[in-house]
Amino acid sequence: MRYAGISLGLALLLGLPAAPADAGETGWRLRGFGALLNPDTSETTVNDDGDDILIEADRGFGGGGGVEYQFHRFVGIDVGVMGASPEITLSADIAELGALSLADNLSTGVFTGDVLVHLTPGSPIVDLYAGAGIAAVTTGGLTFDVLGIQRLNVDGENYVTWSARAGLDLAFGRDSRWAASLGVRYIPGDIELRQLGVPAEEATAEIGFNILSFTAGVAYRF
Repeated sequence: MRYAGISLGLALLLGLPAAPADAGETGWRLRGFGALLNPDTSETTVNDDGDDILIEADRGFGGGGGVEYQFHRFVGIDVGVMGASPEITLSADIAELGALSLADNLSTGVFTGDVLVHLTPGSPIVDLYAGAGIAAVTTGGLTFDVLGIQRLNVDGENYVTWSARAGLDLAFGRDSRWAASLGVRYIPGDIELRQLGVPAEEATAEIGFNILSFTAGVAYRF
């Protein structure tokens, strides 16, 4: 009976699922989220005819995800991707055409790699973290319809820069592997907009494209 009891006890222990690790312990984390990308862009350039052209970018909604491996109770490595299509607007007062306002959405993708520092390793509920790393930004093309008589095709640009972020995961319970996930990220940069079919020196504008993103979604740890 003694050995039978020990065997039964071992069987019960081995059959139980492992309890989720606290937020500060090592392991993997998957995050998926909706994203708001807000490029800080409002600049004026001058064309060859001396006309002022105002270039502005409005926020765009999208989504993304990431995976982190936390190899130390304080430190993890995260890779991720997100995308959105902020609206780019060109405004000008052209003598021959009058006041113009042209708009199109700029397809934008961001690939990131970060080192994250977890600031609340002892908490089973709250995982507050911050970090920095690199970001590869890709932008697509733009097509502006000028009064229905001409199409203005503009090419975007790809670049690599640094990035900084902060985030907060709030577990749905002390023993839950699932959590609500919130985050903010800053990605500085500049892009060149080049009109296709025209010599680069005649139709190129460089604008600031400093992205401030806000994300909200869910996280799963294992």
